[in-house]
Amino acid sequence: RSKKSTFQAKKALQTTWTGMRWIYRTIMGFLNRNPRIKRLPWLRLATLCLVGFFLFGKGVDVQWGIADLNKSIQPISEDRSVAPVEPETIQAGNVHEFIDRFSKTAVEEMHLFGIPASIKMGQAIIESGAGSSVLAQESNNFFGIKCKRKCLSCTCKNYADDGPYDMFRVFDSPWESFRAHSELLQKSRYASLPSFGKDYKKWAEGLKKAGYATDPGYARKLISVIEKYDLDHLDRLMHT
Repeated sequence: RSKKSTFQAKKALQTTWTGMRWIYRTIMGFLNRNPRIKRLPWLRLATLCLVGFFLFGKGVDVQWGIADLNKSIQPISEDRSVAPVEPETIQAGNVHEFIDRFSKTAVEEMHLFGIPASIKMGQAIIESGAGSSVLAQESNNFFGIKCKRKCLSCTCKNYADDGPYDMFRVFDSPWESFRAHSELLQKSRYASLPSFGKDYKKWAEGLKKAGYATDPGYARKLISVIEKYDLDHLDRLMHT
């Protein structure tokens, strides 16, 4: 086995074990508050076995229905964690197909939330490689959105190449991913962005300044994609 695969396996096992301990302690805390159940040691063992079966019975690649492993899994300095794809590495044919597929959704979200469709499409392109990333293909996650501690109803997943606490949102459809991105940009840290209207350059710079990404060239890459594929024309379309 290669060193890389061994390291990835260790990280995955660490994630599994941490989750197992958290679930066990949570359940035991509840049971210990009930004096009748507290006197039944066999129930503790049964609970541990059940948790172990739930986790290990599905393999090391664990998918969680509750995004809370006793630690915050929302990045502190940014709202997404996947490094944006270099625009020049994305095949133009894939980008045009991607635009044709999702431009209507971007325009609809623009009229609902005030986010320029050019910004949304540009971010989706560089965050997901025009839909070619693993997150996009396996989880319908086109913006690299991570899970948050308070997201109790979210389905989240860890990928082998990420850290043990890098949990990413899993969406049932691409539309849900686009909506989650719209809702994300309603946070107070982005409150100044709507004042830019449909000026995509100010939006790009504003996103970087607000901490959306740590990549120092993020705004430049976003503007480059918007201008290369003439995405700003979407900002002038009416909602249909």
